[in-house]
Amino acid sequence: MIYSIIIANKQVNLKLIKTIRSIFIQKNLNDTEVIIVNKDIMHNLDYLKNIFPKIKFKIINEFDENISDAFNKGLSISQNEFIFFMGSGDTFYDDNVLSDLRKYTNDPKIEMIIGKVRVLDKNKCFYTKKFVNKFSLISKLSIPHQALFLRRRYFSKFGNFDKKLTYAMDYDLILRSFYKFQKFKSIDRVICNWSLDGIGKNKTQKILKEYDYIREKNNILSPYLRKLIFVYSKIKLNFKTFLKI
Repeated sequence: MIYSIIIANKQVNLKLIKTIRSIFIQKNLNDTEVIIVNKDIMHNLDYLKNIFPKIKFKIINEFDENISDAFNKGLSISQNEFIFFMGSGDTFYDDNVLSDLRKYTNDPKIEMIIGKVRVLDKNKCFYTKKFVNKFSLISKLSIPHQALFLRRRYFSKFGNFDKKLTYAMDYDLILRSFYKFQKFKSIDRVICNWSLDGIGKNKTQKILKEYDYIREKNNILSPYLRKLIFVYSKIKLNFKTFLKI
């Protein structure tokens, strides 16, 4: 078995259905399990099984503190080799994503398979760049979790998601390995559609503060350089905000 897909979700709604459907249409799901963390999911489990019969569901029917906690709960019952995390509303880019990535999972040295993401922002969209090296992580999250398949042993080496983080728990998870960066396969292929209407919507200032905390937590750069990056990011944000006025 290759893939464990973990979905953090607060309620069963059209966003969740949309996410699960994008998994359902993937070619050959025999090596894939889908784990949903939702305290009300049991009321709708039979319905989900009826409309998505070929999906192997695992359910955690309990309250979670936040997204990090939900992802960790899903991780605790996952069994397959490569882990992928989705929020409610995230969708695979097309029906060949899992089949196209299968060939990269055969290399036992690869810890991370990194693709690209199609980001949906109101009436426009853009694509993240192909990941080149770890230095792009210094100033921003250049590997969102929607672009990343992690081998199971990565979590044994670097731990689970930090429940104290609200917005950028995936940034923290990757930065922990910055000084012992793991072997990765970066591909010029879109993995997922990611809408910006989630928990971080209109919270950019708070996200930047959390980025800064994460860099300090993981001893990335000197305090002076961290401050410089933080100030530059705020100026850039304020300039973009001014242009929209």
